[in-house]
Amino acid sequence: MKRILSFCIIAFTLGVSAQTNSRNVSILDRDMFILNWEIAFPTNNDFLSETSFGNGRLEYRHMITNQFAYGISIGWNSFEENVDQQLFEEEDGSTAVYTDLIRQVYQVPFSANGYYYFGGNEEFRPYAGLGLGANYSEQKAYFNVFIVEDSNWGFYLRPEIGAQYMLGNGFGFIGYVSYNYATNSSEYFDMDYLAHVGIGLGVIWAL
Repeated sequence: MKRILSFCIIAFTLGVSAQTNSRNVSILDRDMFILNWEIAFPTNNDFLSETSFGNGRLEYRHMITNQFAYGISIGWNSFEENVDQQLFEEEDGSTAVYTDLIRQVYQVPFSANGYYYFGGNEEFRPYAGLGLGANYSEQKAYFNVFIVEDSNWGFYLRPEIGAQYMLGNGFGFIGYVSYNYATNSSEYFDMDYLAHVGIGLGVIWAL
């Protein structure tokens, strides 16, 4: 799946670059394509707590008025944490192993999004947004030569605040802070949901 996402990013970037022209027109009634890189901080998650730098999001937005926009997005989040050597034992005491542990969580959220833009001008525009959709996740734990894994789907919710700055010629930058919540659960890992705070930076192509 990671190879497929990498291919999509390259194709997306080349396609948008080929279509971007040099006209300086209003951002209103234009299509915006956004590629974000994100730092993710897990919250209320007993499975792992390490900050992740391997995250991103591809997004499409369309301005319908001076203040409102809608769009869709697909993201990816990759978390990993090393746990020091300790004794891991089955609840019934039938099996026990003393080893270190690697925990991993991989997520692919899909969402439909709505945005409200506050005052400002066409160059600098702060906004608040909300994304709703579905989240696919894989969880893995590596015990030396053993592996335990699970995969699941959940409902996805992402409130977000941010701002975009357009440089002209249909190119700009964006920054945001979001809270990402998904109802993915796993009995294997005693996990009820997935959640993290994301801080992202990205580039915008407006056509």
